Amino acid sequence: MLFTEWIQEVYTSYLTAIYEMADPRTAEWLLVKSPLYPSLILLCYVYFCVNSRTLTARMPAYKLRPVLILYNLFMVILSSYMVVEFFLTAYLLNYTLTCQSMEYDSSALPMRMARVCWLYYFSKYLELFETVLFALRKKYNQITFLHVYHHCSIIFFWWLGMKYLAGGTCKNKLAYKNLLELKQHLFACFLPKLC
Repeated sequence: MLFTEWIQEVYTSYLTAIYEMADPRTAEWLLVKSPLYPSLILLCYVYFCVNSRTLTARMPAYKLRPVLILYNLFMVILSSYMVVEFFLTAYLLNYTLTCQSMEYDSSALPMRMARVCWLYYFSKYLELFETVLFALRKKYNQITFLHVYHHCSIIFFWWLGMKYLAGGTCKNKLAYKNLLELKQHLFACFLPKLC
């Protein structure tokens, strides 16, 4: 009886943490509501990464330079939009460059910041496509533990951010990180050796 009570307590705590403590503004948003879908996507991603050699063994090494350029160009445009949106919305909300308190209100500007945070979170899923391109080009040396760990951890941590803290201080880190990613995708677009 003691074990079943403990299981019930753990389950109740889980439900409380996932559904009752969540940011009500983002609670129903795509890939935010439950940890199930991000977890399944990441499990499939890790499976693909671990088995990429086997899965692509019978395929030729594709020349995907045009696809890579289009992908990176799209990511440059998306990152540029997000950087402008982060800074503009932060300015309109009178945010400072230091820590910022969370605003859980559903008025236009805090929701605008929450939406751009979600767009950043969603862009992390788009970046998983990069690994597929590595495998199709048979560039397995680029599918490292660090590469896979980075993509998985950033999605997991941003799921937590979107679930509980969509806005506030996280916008500072996102804006500056997005500037770095913008530079990374620009280099990938215009330096032929990287493509």
